[in-house]
Amino acid sequence: MSSGKKFALVLLTWLVASLNTPPAIAAGEYVGDLDLRTQADVDAFDYTSVTGTLYFWDLDNEDPSDDIVDLSPVSSVLESVGEGLWFDTTKSLTAVGGFENVTSLGGLYFYNNESLVSVSGFNNLLTLGDNMEWYANYALTTITGFRQLQTSGNSLEIIENPLLTTIPMFESMIAIPGQLFIYDNASLPRITGFNSLDLISNAFVVSLNPELGDLCGFYNFAAAHNPFDGSGDVIISDNHPSFPSPASMQDIVDAGPCECYALTTSHTGLGSDPAAFPANSNACPAGEYLASELIDLTATPDSGWGVQGWSGTVEDSSTSNTNQLIMPASDTVVSVTYGPACYLLTSSISGSGAN
Repeated sequence: MSSGKKFALVLLTWLVASLNTPPAIAAGEYVGDLDLRTQADVDAFDYTSVTGTLYFWDLDNEDPSDDIVDLSPVSSVLESVGEGLWFDTTKSLTAVGGFENVTSLGGLYFYNNESLVSVSGFNNLLTLGDNMEWYANYALTTITGFRQLQTSGNSLEIIENPLLTTIPMFESMIAIPGQLFIYDNASLPRITGFNSLDLISNAFVVSLNPELGDLCGFYNFAAAHNPFDGSGDVIISDNHPSFPSPASMQDIVDAGPCECYALTTSHTGLGSDPAAFPANSNACPAGEYLASELIDLTATPDSGWGVQGWSGTVEDSSTSNTNQLIMPASDTVVSVTYGPACYLLTSSISGSGAN
């Protein structure tokens, strides 16, 4: 065989081998879609990224002990999901949180989670590739976090969550490339975030929220986009009777910007006043916040002292050095109580007799 034919044969063999070799998989990466249907599935999770969609779904479990209740094995290691992160028809999951390592998601979806009460812990999420949706979560009361999220990817939809009272501030969100849809949330009283929002490409729908009388979070957006310049309709109707129905961007402007409220921190015992983060809402002076702002609190006791309790926080009985506050629509005082630290004394003897 001539040298030219040998070279061609070697080249052909290399090309065939290359086509049959699967692409390299990064360490900690799951390629494709992944369903987690039991707590055992969650406990066995060992990936930092999923290229497809990551589902939490346990509707078909016959044994309640298999239901997903603790997401920490996933939330503590997960950094990104290429297509979307879904929480769909879980039965016993009460809280979603701790996803502070996650910086990018294809989309984020919460559908029909019958026991889910709170969603938090996505404060380092920067970008979404597609929709962010909360739909028909009948126990859900609180959504917080998302401090750095700049775009919803496509649409932002919060629909039919009857006990929901707090939604995220979304203070870094600049753009909603699709539609904004906040609809049929029977207990939602106010929307104070969105103060940096400058783009809604499609429809603006805030409707059928019977307790919603304060849309001041959209004041900056309405002032800059009056009349509305998205491609879809503006539907602001059937909210609290104190707000016009139907309403327009001008009605939001006429209602005025959100009010800021002062947070005062104090302590008893030996230590310092709790430190608050952030130091203020984006639209407020130092030490002041918009209603519904999530505030992290850190106590620092003196050496030999510890936290015995809190007041004015989400968990006053906690003895941890950290706590949180969801700012109410009023000036507020938060206090921590320090006491001397207690230590365990263990006694023993050698020889005969009692301790």
